[in-house]
This record gives sequence, structure tokens and C-alpha cells, in this order.
Amino acid sequence: QMGEVSRAMELLNELSQMALHLQDTHMQTKALLYLGQLHFSQDNFSPALQAFQQALDLARTMNDHEQMLAALESVALAHFAMGYEVKGKEFLKQLLDLQPVRNITAFLFKMRSPDRSELKDVLDHFKGIYKAMKDGKDPRFVERDISLEATCLDNIILAYHVLGEYEKET
Repeated sequence: QMGEVSRAMELLNELSQMALHLQDTHMQTKALLYLGQLHFSQDNFSPALQAFQQALDLARTMNDHEQMLAALESVALAHFAMGYEVKGKEFLKQLLDLQPVRNITAFLFKMRSPDRSELKDVLDHFKGIYKAMKDGKDPRFVERDISLEATCLDNIILAYHVLGEYEKET
């Protein structure tokens, strides 16, 4: 296991150096996200957060929307994993402000010991977005998009489910 992690780390560093040499910031951002994910999977949250934050900074510099979303989600997760709920919520809010209807199923499952207020915030966000979609008054959702509505409902159902599981444990 450790040998595989070390080898993955070497390859990511090599990829990062190639991207730097080629001045490919998109690939640099990806490499940093992969590096952060590798650290995160090993419960090394501080270096994970550092890599995710660097990826976010690069993505913002290049105005790379997709990478920015991935980095914001990762930074939020790392903050939650380290017990920094307020910072985690700030980055989650930035993520949802940029993309109000984002499938956060994986995010909710990766969150380490979410507390009830975090889940309620997520649930309230998606309930508000879903209502705005149905009302048709929000300029972001003028045209009906069933796939966005389905994603929104999926997140609402999952948040209720996780909230229910959390309440069983307490």
C-alpha cells in the first residue's frame, strides 16, 4: 500500500513538473487536485488542503470554471475533515453560489462527521433552489430543465436520508 502511494506521489510530482514546463495551468490544477485527493485518502488533511488551495488559486487565476468548482468542493471537504466547520461552510457556500444546482451526493458522503446544522444548511439551500425552479421567477431558471430539477431533488432526498441516519446515531 505505502509503495503504491509513494509511486503515485512520484508520478503526480512528475506530471506537475511537466505541466509547469509546458505552462499548462489546466494540467497543473488537475495535478494539484489529484495530489490533494491522494493526501486526503491517507487522512493527511493539512497537505491535502494546501494542494487543494493551490489548485483553487490557479483555477481562479485562469478563470477555469470546472476546475474552480472541483477545487472549491475539495477545499470545503478538507476544512470539514480538519474540524474547521465555519471555513468548510464558507467554501461550500462559494461552490453553491457558483453552481447552485450541483450534485453533492459524493460530497455529503465524504464529509466526515457532519453536524446537524451543516446538513440543515445544505437541505435548506436545495429546497430554496427547487422552489425557485418550480416558481419560474428566478432568472437563473427561466427555462425548465428537468435534469437540474432531478439533481436538486436527489440532493434533497440524500440530505434528508443523511440527516435521518445522523439523528438515529444521536
